[in-house]
Amino acid sequence: PTFHAATHVVTAMSACEAMQRGVPRVRADWSKHHRCASSNGARARTVALFACVLCAAVATSAHAAVYNACARGCHAMLGQGSCESDGRCACESGYAGVDCSIARATLTPSAYGLDSDSISPVRGPSSGGTTVTITGVGFPFDASGGSLGDGLSHGAACRFGERGAFNKATWTPATVLSSTSLTCRTPAWEVVSDYASLVAEVQISFSGFPIDGAIDLGGIYDSSTWDTGLVYFMYYDAPAVRTVSIEGTTMSSIMFTGETADENVAVVAVRGGPFLAGTGLTCRFAASSETAATFVSATKITCPVCDADSNGSCGDYHAPLSWLATLPTPT
Repeated sequence: PTFHAATHVVTAMSACEAMQRGVPRVRADWSKHHRCASSNGARARTVALFACVLCAAVATSAHAAVYNACARGCHAMLGQGSCESDGRCACESGYAGVDCSIARATLTPSAYGLDSDSISPVRGPSSGGTTVTITGVGFPFDASGGSLGDGLSHGAACRFGERGAFNKATWTPATVLSSTSLTCRTPAWEVVSDYASLVAEVQISFSGFPIDGAIDLGGIYDSSTWDTGLVYFMYYDAPAVRTVSIEGTTMSSIMFTGETADENVAVVAVRGGPFLAGTGLTCRFAASSETAATFVSATKITCPVCDADSNGSCGDYHAPLSWLATLPTPT
C-alpha cells in the first residue's frame, strides 16, 4: 500500500515486494498465502492476493524523523509563542523564527514583505523537489515576458540554508508569476546542511539565475542581493511503516468483499511513523483504490478499505472488491 500525507508520500513495501527483497518475516507470510492460493484454486488466489496487500508491511528506511518545533519549547515560558497541534510554533506579536526566539524589533524588514507565512507548502520530503510558492509585494515582474539579459534563464532565484549558513548548491531558479508571487523547487536536505534540524531558511533574489547555474560564469550568485523575512521550509524523512492490521475484526472476515461480518466497511490500521497531521492524508490499495485516512497519532493512521456506499458497505452483497482484479498473479 502507498500512503499520502499532506505535501509528502509514504511508500511501504507490500508482502509481494518484500518477498522479492528478502524480508524474512514477510517472505514467510507470503509463502503461506501463496501455498493456500496454489492448493485451493482461483478464488483462494484472489483472497491471497488481497492478503498480500493488507498483510504486514515493512519500510526499509532506518531513519524516519520529522522536525518538531515544539521540541524547542516555542519560548512559551517567556510568553513568546505556543505549540500548535502539528508541531509548529505559533509566535506572539513581536516575535518570529521557527521557535519564536527572535524579537522582530531586531530584524531588518523584508523589502518584499516576506514573513513566516509567505511560503506554501511549509514542508516537504527530505529528498527535495517540492515546488513552493512564495508570496510578497513589489516583485519585479514583466507581464510581457521581456528579455532577461545575457546568460540568464530566470529573473529570480531561491536559496535554502540552515543556522544562517547558505551554500551555492542550494541555489535554485525561481519563476516570477506576478508582482506578488514566485515559485521554486526545494533542494535535497543533504545539500542544505549536515545538521538534523530539517528546517531551512528560504531567501529570494531578483538578481537572476544563469543558464548554467553549476558553472555561473558571471558570478551571479556571489553578487546577488538576498531578501528574507524569516521564511522557513520544514523537511521530513519518509515515515517507516511497521505493521498493517484490521481494526475490530479478523483478516479472514474481510477478504474478498472488504467488509466485516456485519457488512460494514473494514478499517485498516497502519502503525509506524512519524505520521503528520493534516488534510490530504490518503491510503492506496493496489494501484486504483484510494480512501481518505484518519490521523490518530504520530505512530498510527487508519483508513477504510473502500468508500462506503449509501448502505455503509463496499458494494453489492458478497461482491468482490473491484480492484482485486488489477493485482498481479504471484509467481
